[in-house]
Amino acid sequence: MSELPISQVAEINPRSYPPNGLKLSDPVSFIPMADVSESGAWIGHKRGPLIAAAGGYTNFQEGDVLLAKITPCLENGKGTHAVGLWNGYGYGSTEFHVLRAKGSVLARYLFHVTQHEKFRVKAEMQMTGTAGQRRVPTDFFDRYCAYVPSKAEQSKIAEILDTLDAAIRGTEAVVAKLKAMKQGLLNDLLTRGIDANGDLRPPQPEAPHLYKQTPLGWLPKEWAFSSVGDTLAEPTRNGLYKPAAYHGRGPLMVQMGCLFSDERVNFSGATRVSVSPMELNYFGLQNGDLLFARRSLVFEGAGLCAIVKNLPEASTFESSIIRLRLTTSKILSDFAGLFFRGFASSSQRRTLIRQVAVSGVTSGDIKSLYLPLPDLVEQGEIIQRYSAINHTIHGEDELLAKLRLQKSGLMDDLLTGRTPVTALL
Repeated sequence: MSELPISQVAEINPRSYPPNGLKLSDPVSFIPMADVSESGAWIGHKRGPLIAAAGGYTNFQEGDVLLAKITPCLENGKGTHAVGLWNGYGYGSTEFHVLRAKGSVLARYLFHVTQHEKFRVKAEMQMTGTAGQRRVPTDFFDRYCAYVPSKAEQSKIAEILDTLDAAIRGTEAVVAKLKAMKQGLLNDLLTRGIDANGDLRPPQPEAPHLYKQTPLGWLPKEWAFSSVGDTLAEPTRNGLYKPAAYHGRGPLMVQMGCLFSDERVNFSGATRVSVSPMELNYFGLQNGDLLFARRSLVFEGAGLCAIVKNLPEASTFESSIIRLRLTTSKILSDFAGLFFRGFASSSQRRTLIRQVAVSGVTSGDIKSLYLPLPDLVEQGEIIQRYSAINHTIHGEDELLAKLRLQKSGLMDDLLTGRTPVTALL
């Protein structure tokens, strides 16, 4: 076992020369920073003529390791192993360091060393420059020492980590596909619904006799529709403002950020704010309440809805939020929550948003929105169908988290020599 400075086992920002015989018009690879993922993948695979490589870019050749040197790209994990380059040559962002393995180190092993969190943290600590323009200096590679086992062990370590990377990328692709399917399914469920046989109705162009025109567009003939105001169990309510002196103790208070991450209110972002018993009763939350962002710095955030589920304890909500409680004999809260997250509701909402210093909507705006009203049985079936794909996505997300944790642990063990790779064989 030995530890050596990176600069002893790799050339740092070496000169690169295109292969003999290439013409200036021949294609070579172009890798901008945007085409490097935060997990070390090269995406996009763009190309340009060799002559473009002379235009002030960073040049590199087949097998080089690229490392983002500027904040926040470095901290976020941007970097890649440049393999499969067009004509064995490439050019890209000037914000890359180029590392070319030499001597006792394999390029693929070196790539994994630069992806290790320990390496990234040390590099971040030694950045120089002003905020927003901080970069990893070249002499960092003289000071950072990497564990360098035998080439056979390096090869096996790289193989193990590559196998995990492939599993992670495969699972990421499954999650992305499922999420795209979920969005499409949501639109179909909210515009076509589920017929008596448990199937989606055919689209309106294929079966126009099954649909009618409404303020929400084409809806199944069996469905009614209503304004939100006509489905309320009680008046809408804006949240509670409390000065800073009341913060830090008391019941949970839902903040604006709790609405943006998911269809459900994320109580992990709630803060504790002292309120009176009367305020807790008046501004309290119940499972099934719908919360709307009354204003937002981002246009798309104004009027965004999340539903209260699994209320952890007595809670209130802050003044930039509107609370709705629906008459559940007319519409199920879960169904309304799905609708308010769907395309048709977003289209309505955009027409109401006022843009001044911040984008905003009012309780009156929310009450004027239209809702589709299938019968309660069909609403329940729609919720169940949507929940099923959410459950599948949740399972894949959990698998993805386990794979990432496993990879992080193996990198800590294998790239530091804490656990010899032979112990895993």
